[in-house]
Amino acid sequence: MNSEKKAKLDILNKKMKDNDNYINLISRSSQIIQQAVREHKELLEMKSLLFGISELTKDFIWWKCWDCESKQHYYKYANKKFNDKFFGLTEMTLEQQLNYIEKKTDLFLLAKYRHDKNIKHSYGDLCVSTDIHCMNLALEQVKQGKRPFACNYIELGIIGSEPLILDVRKTPLIYSEKSHCIPPCKEPHSYCGSLGFAMNKTEFFSQIDLEELVRQGKLKKLSDCVYWLIPDQQFDWEVLKRENII
Repeated sequence: MNSEKKAKLDILNKKMKDNDNYINLISRSSQIIQQAVREHKELLEMKSLLFGISELTKDFIWWKCWDCESKQHYYKYANKKFNDKFFGLTEMTLEQQLNYIEKKTDLFLLAKYRHDKNIKHSYGDLCVSTDIHCMNLALEQVKQGKRPFACNYIELGIIGSEPLILDVRKTPLIYSEKSHCIPPCKEPHSYCGSLGFAMNKTEFFSQIDLEELVRQGKLKKLSDCVYWLIPDQQFDWEVLKRENII
């Protein structure tokens, strides 16, 4: 075989090899796309399920994300009971509410609510203070190589003329390679935000001397309106009340 024919054959073989590689790339890309579509569908189904469950409860549920640039928490989700109570969005459907609150902060939403309804509403500052407290505790736990714990607060506030005392639980979300959080700072083990859950315990806590529990070392007073249940002092409120301990 002369050199000219050999050169043509080499070119042909290279083209065939490139074509095979191209076909394999197309096939692999198709598999990746199909897998991504399946996973996206599963996430949407899970999201729909979780949102549906959160709408069944009589309590308040929300999800906030942390913005590293503005140093603020903004809403990603809150159930309708929460939006109705805290933002006065009673005339909106849940879908409309979520579009309205998404990427907005407590202070923005509550300032608008106060202005539009001309009512007294003290929960904006309370929410921000416990968000930051929970975040700082979580980051401190991560630095120590520990898993962050959920924080339990008692928040005393007012909406309109109605006093409201909430039993609040906040679970910090920390990004890791195994988590599904979006890393806001693109750093491992960075803080992503928190999941929140609150129960209206106005009648219950109105009968309890919270200051006495502070003196006993069971609660820590963070401000005039916020108490933090110290982690190693976890206890069942109902049991303590029933046994006349508090």
